[in-house]
Amino acid sequence: MPRGQLLAESWAGSPGQPEGLGELADFDKVSGDVRKLRTRPDDEELKDLYGLYKQSIIGDIDIECPAMLDLKGKAKWEAWNLQKGLSKEDAMSAYISKAKELIEKYGI
Repeated sequence: MPRGQLLAESWAGSPGQPEGLGELADFDKVSGDVRKLRTRPDDEELKDLYGLYKQSIIGDIDIECPAMLDLKGKAKWEAWNLQKGLSKEDAMSAYISKAKELIEKYGI
């Protein structure tokens, strides 16, 4: 079980639950559910999801752009770089919304 999920579950429903912990539990749940989609989302949807996920976990991109011939790596880098400047909390909220939209669209 991911550490964040364990922490979130231990606080779930507790009086005085720290702000954002419910969102962390949602994030952990939808990040697992989105991997179980019946149909693979299109590349643009996957890039949006990837960029938001990385921004939520790490924050602003901290690596150099991959070589031009690394097309997959470059696409992932660009997706994450587009989220630069977005706070981790806002990225997490956007990720949850996007993941829920994809779950609704493709089913699990």
